[in-house]
Amino acid sequence: MNDAERIFLDANILVYAHDKKAGDKHVHAREIVTSFWSGPIFPRLSVQVL
Repeated sequence: MNDAERIFLDANILVYAHDKKAGDKHVHAREIVTSFWSGPIFPRLSVQVL
């Protein structure tokens, strides 16, 4: 795996994807998370971020 395939997902994306009251942020975050689940690249979560 090269560096171009290493993607880190920020914890805020996960929070907004879960929070239905976040409006447009929720919609965009859900799109991001959904695209990762269906794509060939699985994002990483940094321990520091969590």
